[in-house]
Amino acid sequence: EILVVDEGATLSPTATPVDDPEGVTVAALEGQLEGSTLSYVVNLADPRAGGMDTASFIYKAPAEGWVAVGISTDGLMVGSEAIIGLPDEGTVLKYNLNAQSLPGVVPFPDEQQTLIETSITQEAGETVLRFTKIMEEDNEIPIVVGANTFVAGWGFSNTLAFHQARESFALNLESGGVLQLVVGEQNLWRAHGWFASIAWGLLSPLAIGAGILRKMIKAPLWFQIHRALNYM
Repeated sequence: EILVVDEGATLSPTATPVDDPEGVTVAALEGQLEGSTLSYVVNLADPRAGGMDTASFIYKAPAEGWVAVGISTDGLMVGSEAIIGLPDEGTVLKYNLNAQSLPGVVPFPDEQQTLIETSITQEAGETVLRFTKIMEEDNEIPIVVGANTFVAGWGFSNTLAFHQARESFALNLESGGVLQLVVGEQNLWRAHGWFASIAWGLLSPLAIGAGILRKMIKAPLWFQIHRALNYM
């Protein structure tokens, strides 16, 4: 198949557009992924995969950059397996996420690159990743009809590097289209930010101030204040 594009077009010549599958369920993601959507459909006994069950996904990110959708056991990046689309290279491949640094993001061996009907396209400030994956493969985290944990995100540019947005979420895949969506970490990150701001922006400076003003505050009161603020 030959795909012809005009000079300057954002569509990669090696990307093969895939029509939206019928019967898709669309999930609007939240948290850091607000503005993005993940659509899916379960294909039972898919003839494209030799009769094995597959799941087709369409991930739309509100930015022009690399995008990724990963399968996880705990919602953390390290230890997950991701499908990453690189628009400049026109590739959609499976990767092991062995570390948060770039050297730890390692492509699967060629014999495990079994994705079906993949594409990565960009237009009008949006990047769209499409792929179909066999749900249960040897030595890979399975996708099941039921509860799954996913991670998703996108980068600042088309070059694979640190992510601009990233979130984990639980998704309940049902062949009938039942959906449950739960954002995993956003509230914890907010709480972490508030506590850190109070600790280092308020309590710690006050503790230091008590020490600086120790000549103005009678001992041992200044030290008791200093110690109490540090404990807090």
